[in-house]
Amino acid sequence: MSRFRKPLAALVATVTVAFGGLTVYGTAAATPAQPAPEVSHWPHQEALSEAAITVEGEARRRFPTIFGGVEVDVPRPPRGWVMVHRIPGPSAAEFEREMRKAARPFPVEFVDAVYTEQHIDFWATRIFRDQAWWGARGVELIGTAPELGQCVTVWLGDLRDGPAVIAHYPQVAICLREGEWPEPLTGSWS
Repeated sequence: MSRFRKPLAALVATVTVAFGGLTVYGTAAATPAQPAPEVSHWPHQEALSEAAITVEGEARRRFPTIFGGVEVDVPRPPRGWVMVHRIPGPSAAEFEREMRKAARPFPVEFVDAVYTEQHIDFWATRIFRDQAWWGARGVELIGTAPELGQCVTVWLGDLRDGPAVIAHYPQVAICLREGEWPEPLTGSWS
């Protein structure tokens, strides 16, 4: 995944953190002492995010049995794309048609999913709630996170504990990571 492609929730969280508490004081006229206004390299980012939020809401409401998640690819020419994860099958054609309508005017790319968003979220939460149970057995379970439509990522203190964790949850695919919980991105990407 490119460093610019983010799941929708991460994009909205980043924008909220970066701009959520912004209050502007002063006069409307610019003076030489004030910095120049920041120019966005992705002027369609807000509209793209709004389209993805619309897609996400429609998909969750109307197609929960095939919806695997949504993300955006902001810098992808010409204005970015909405990427929708879905389980292929007989109802996928109607789903795709409706998601394209919801995302207008942005293009939509469909990505095959193995599990629905509901399924992945349920198991990510369930596994994380078992953290104390694992700890009592000497397994350091650091955290969990959903991977859109594919697996639950589980961070462990030691990957040698991975087979036991995987065997305990046969209902879902598990992707293992070792080490500390990842730090969230700040407002600056430099």
